[in-house]
Amino acid sequence: MVAKVIIIGAGTGGTAVANKLHRKVKDKAEITVIDATFKHPYQPGTLFTMTKKQSTASMIKDGKKLFPKKVNLVQDTVTKVNTAE
Repeated sequence: MVAKVIIIGAGTGGTAVANKLHRKVKDKAEITVIDATFKHPYQPGTLFTMTKKQSTASMIKDGKKLFPKKVNLVQDTVTKVNTAE
């Protein structure tokens, strides 16, 4: 039986967990990440916004490119978590 893992949120934490878990378990788990936008801000770049050398909008990238191909990505808003099901 393959374990199923759902990660809610593709921010820095969700992205890091999905990638690390994928490397550890390979095909022993089905990993799904759910996020409303999959927009990923390059956080170290915020230092440049303080000095007005770069706009915040220019640092937001497509977060879907940060996941392995075998990780399922669902672009949607999570409104409820029902652990019983």
